[in-house]
Amino acid sequence: MLSTTIVILVLSVSVAALGLLAAYQQHQIQRLRVFLSQLLQTYVTNKKETDEE
Repeated sequence: MLSTTIVILVLSVSVAALGLLAAYQQHQIQRLRVFLSQLLQTYVTNKKETDEE
């Protein structure tokens, strides 16, 4: 009976860890996308300014 409880506990902890990892990676991807779009925006703005000169 104890082994079943331990298995269930380990499984639930694993699922929770995977969920946290997925959420963390999703957050990182979101930050990366924001960073890239800002970089692109800066590049486009700079390019326009240099073209106008």
